[in-house]
Amino acid sequence: VSVRDWVAQHQSKSSEYLGNLAVVLTRASVVILLGGVLGYLLLLTRPQFGRFTMLFVPPQRRQGVQDVFDEMGRIVGGYVRARFIVSAVVGVIATVGLFLVHMPAWLVLGFWVGLANLIPTFGAYIGAAPVVLVSLLTKPPQYVLLALLVVTISHVVDGFFLSPIVMKETTNLHPVVVLLVVIVGAEIAGLYGVVAAIPVAGISQYLVRRWVKPRLYGAEPMAPIPIAPGPLPEDPAGPVQAESGPPDDPDSK
Repeated sequence: VSVRDWVAQHQSKSSEYLGNLAVVLTRASVVILLGGVLGYLLLLTRPQFGRFTMLFVPPQRRQGVQDVFDEMGRIVGGYVRARFIVSAVVGVIATVGLFLVHMPAWLVLGFWVGLANLIPTFGAYIGAAPVVLVSLLTKPPQYVLLALLVVTISHVVDGFFLSPIVMKETTNLHPVVVLLVVIVGAEIAGLYGVVAAIPVAGISQYLVRRWVKPRLYGAEPMAPIPIAPGPLPEDPAGPVQAESGPPDDPDSK
């Protein structure tokens, strides 16, 4: 009853609230899109920056440093591409679902759900907040459960199917580590820390595995090369023939 009374009281000002919400979503979308474009431009300029950085590295160390730069570029580039792919699919699923349940402004809200999914962990809540608000201001209170169901399904598809498949070969981080680094990134640098937390953690894990682990535990032993069963390959020169001659004299030995 309290929720129904609150909704009835604020639905009379729904046009004002929706106008303010549109302004907030527009500004947030511009910030996220600019961040994505800047990140993509940085990925494009990474090879030129790497070659310039190599000038300050001694020649005998350049190959090792180049290997580190290549792996860092692979982690960051793979993560960014994976997030864009996953977020695009989430946005399409949310848009279609909101359209099917006759949600007002379904196209804008579906686009926002996909765009907010670029933010790790907290993107699901950021994307769902406008959907809940618009639902409360334009529909009966119980309709919000249907809108939340659509958003939940889109993120369930992301969490259980898309992300494990698309991002499996990028950072290789444990889900608990992902949650912890995102919280730490949010405390240190806010929204930008949340976005950059997972790539930084993936790079740190690689550096620890490359430099720290061998110094503490030594190099891992190489596994023996398996030999397939079967006859040994013949020598192209042919079998070795025994030299003809008199038998060895045991007294001469």
